[in-house]
This record gives sequence, C-alpha cells and structure tokens, in this order.
Amino acid sequence: MKILVADDSSFHRLMLLRMLEAWGYEVVLAADGHEAQRILDTDDSPQLAILDCMMPGVTGLELCEQIRARKQVYVYTILVSSADHDSDVLKGFELGADDYLCKPFKEIELRTRLKVGERIIRSKEEVADAHEAMKFEASHDSLLRIWNRRAITDLLIKELNRARRSQAPLSVFIADLDFFQRVNDSCGHLAGDDVLRFAADRTSSAVRDYDHVGRYGDDEFLAVLPSSTAKAAREVAERVRKAIGAEPFANDGKMTFSIGVSQWHSGQDVHGLLRNAEMALHRAKQSGRNRVEVGTQESPNEDVGDAKNSTSKRGRIRRSGLDQPLQVQIFQRGKLTLIHGRMRDISEDGMGAEISCSLHKNDHVTLTFSLDDGQECTVPAVVQQCQGFRCGFEFVSIHTPLRESIARMCQ
Repeated sequence: MKILVADDSSFHRLMLLRMLEAWGYEVVLAADGHEAQRILDTDDSPQLAILDCMMPGVTGLELCEQIRARKQVYVYTILVSSADHDSDVLKGFELGADDYLCKPFKEIELRTRLKVGERIIRSKEEVADAHEAMKFEASHDSLLRIWNRRAITDLLIKELNRARRSQAPLSVFIADLDFFQRVNDSCGHLAGDDVLRFAADRTSSAVRDYDHVGRYGDDEFLAVLPSSTAKAAREVAERVRKAIGAEPFANDGKMTFSIGVSQWHSGQDVHGLLRNAEMALHRAKQSGRNRVEVGTQESPNEDVGDAKNSTSKRGRIRRSGLDQPLQVQIFQRGKLTLIHGRMRDISEDGMGAEISCSLHKNDHVTLTFSLDDGQECTVPAVVQQCQGFRCGFEFVSIHTPLRESIARMCQ
C-alpha cells in the first residue's frame, strides 16, 4: 500500500522512509505542505498519510482539514507532533485526523497504528463496493445486465430535459424481437432467456458509446440516442437490426428485430416521444417485420392512449382525445380485481386507455365505460399491448347496437 510522509525534517523523512519500506510500504515523500497537497491531488494518491503538524506553507492540521473537505477517496491520516498538549491533540481530531503520535515514538507503536489504518481503509472499500453493487442491481435488469425499464426511462427524461435546454436533437428507438413467443413455446423459457441475452448483447454492441440501451418490455428494448436526428437514429437502428440477424445465436437459429424510431420535437413530452416510436414499431410489424420504420411528428396534444393497438385492425375510424372514466375487471390469483382508469380513444374494435397498474398481453378483462349519450357499456376484451400504464384493449365480442353506437361516436 502507498503511504505519504510529509515532514519538513529531512532526518525524520529518511528515518520513516527506511522503516516503512522495510515493512513493505511504497513511500512517497514531501518536504512541506504544498508538495503534500500536489501528491494528494494526483489520480493515484496514497490512502495512508503521516503528516507533521507544523510544516511551512501548509501545516499538517490544515492538510487534514482539506483532505476531509474533499470527500473523495478516503485517506487515513496520522498526525505527528513533538508537542503532546491536549488542546493540540483535540484540534487534530476535530479537523479530521484519524490518529495522533508524539515524537519520539516507538516502531511498534507506528506499525500498529498503520495496521489499524489499513483495516479501516479495506473496510471502507468493501462498503463502497457493496454500495455500487446494490446500485447496479437496482438499476439493471437481472437477466440481461442492461438498464431496467425504470432506469432507462429516467435516463430518457434526463436526456430530454438536456435537449430542451440546449435545443439539441434527441431520438429513441424501440426494438421488438419478431415471433419471440414461438421460441418460448417450442424451445422453453431457458432458450428464450438465451435469445434475450443474445439480443441485448448485440444491441449494446451496435449502438454508439454514448447511447443508452435498456429493457423496455418482455422482448422489447429501448435505446436513447442523444444528439441524434431521426436520420442518424435510423442508421443506428439499421445497424442493430443487421447485427441481430447476421449470425445464429444457437443451433443455426436466427432472430430478427422490428424497430420503431422517433425524434423528439419541441413541445413533446416523454409519453408522446415513446408513443410515436411505438406507432412506428407497429407499422414495422404490419409491413412484414425485420425492418425499421420512422415515426412522423405528432401534435403534443394528441391523446396518450395506446394508439398502437387502439387503431382498428380492419380500418375502422378511431375516436381520439377522450378522457372518460373506465373500470377494468380482471381475475388475478382467483380473485376478481377492479382497476380504475381513463379512456383515451375508442373504435368499433377496441380502445386505448390509461389505467392505474400494468397488465400483461393477452389478459382477459371486462371493461365498463360510458358513451357520449350516457349509455353505460360492459364489454369483454383482451389486452393487446401494455406499456407502463398505457394499455390497448381489443373487444372480444360486442353486440350490434353497441357497435353502431360507437361507430356514430367516432364519426
């Protein structure tokens, strides 16, 4: 371990140098406080320091105070003084010293104090490592070791705020594995986990160093691309798409990505930016998969429902901009659960909504809502997509009068 000896006495510096090197330490010498300051400011500064209390320029007491004020790498400091006045000892500890020795001192006394210092330094390093490990686990997906949904969304919000301040471009893309469910169904979930790890690795390797990649859904990835226009983001997305399909991940099997790109526009919030990418992803799926689509600019006031699935699959007209109460009933663990939400759009085939909790794709639910004429409706439906609290529902069955009422509402 490296140790700093700062003392204006050449006799004491030489004595400590020989003693400490014999004990296996790497010793760095300083003849005054200013030289000690420069050494402590280096990237590879010592973590142990023996400081003479009274040195020209900057005293050992002042150095202790500066070391504690920095709050960077912990330095275990031992003050050495020829005076043993209680007031001097107390002042040294008040300014941040870890230990105090009076000259002359015995070798065994110094060596014991240094061993205590080493033990404390290692303990602090272990605590710091454990703290970093906990931070990593809290912000990363446990399977894929990339940012989890909460962390990647937080990063997107930070980048969007930075883009607003600087008026710099910002883009995102959402990448979805094509036919991923077939892998789980035919090969099992362990094989599915291998596919997800393969996709996460290829995606992270294909983006730029300053881009962020996180898990957005079960088999979806969100990439945040600072300082990127839609054109530049599309180029990155194409590189990711090609990287996924370029080589087999196992047993000559290949996967493909459908990707939706969206560029942030002034006045647009996070939900609008992500919704635009989701709509582009939906177009990529509908256009044959294994392709990249770029979202078009949308109005900042557009509804925040799940437009990806609330748009009718048979070309029916969709009524947008709704904000009406919605009740969702679902059986969970054998118990009927009631979830409250708000309708955002509706067509004859389904609706987009914001609800108070996240659901899973293909969950069967019962929706209760009112139309413009006050007619209360209860309709069985299935979850087609759920991103966070934004869900798209497809009606399972709907009687003709109600379908006609919704059609009139959408005109």
